[in-house]
Amino acid sequence: MLVIGAGGLALQMLDELEAQFGNKIVFWVNISKYREILKCNYNFISLEEEILDQFKEDKRFILAVSEPGNRQQLSNKFISLGGELTSFISQKASISKHASVGVGGVVLQNAVIEAGVKLGEGCLVNVGAVITHECMIGNFSEVAPLALIAGNVCIGEKTFVGSNATVLPKLNIGAEVIIGAGAVVTRDIPDNVKVIGIPAKPVLV
Repeated sequence: MLVIGAGGLALQMLDELEAQFGNKIVFWVNISKYREILKCNYNFISLEEEILDQFKEDKRFILAVSEPGNRQQLSNKFISLGGELTSFISQKASISKHASVGVGGVVLQNAVIEAGVKLGEGCLVNVGAVITHECMIGNFSEVAPLALIAGNVCIGEKTFVGSNATVLPKLNIGAEVIIGAGAVVTRDIPDNVKVIGIPAKPVLV
């Protein structure tokens, strides 16, 4: 199994990656500095030829990188090389059988996803985040640790919801929005806006 990235998110996922895939994990990185905890135990690749060789054995790859645009770009790159984007769901996450996680979704431990939620392709729901009933989350969006998205919220593609942020019910949040840590969103947000504060208000990016 090829894991894209070897930074903090990969470390968050490491114990369960090992539990699910044993020693069949290979990490892709585009920098020379590897995390010490990974260096002695796993193989790293970075060259295109190495990626192609890896895909001869196993075409699957998991995104272990944050930042919505970065996740989408890397997904497109590895699919173009013949890879198959694969989901990773923690066994310690709580996901309703009436919810759906799109291809390549990553849901980490203690996250809660309730009935009627639909996560798009490549979404990341981090530790302890809660997405309540009937929310729609666009492709490659990211929900940071301990964020709360209340019921019937619709979020566009490549949007970032910061740690401890709250999005109140029945709101429409645009694409490529940034919601700052701890913000409380009380009204709709258009595309390409950054908001912070309580209540959340736009700021210049």
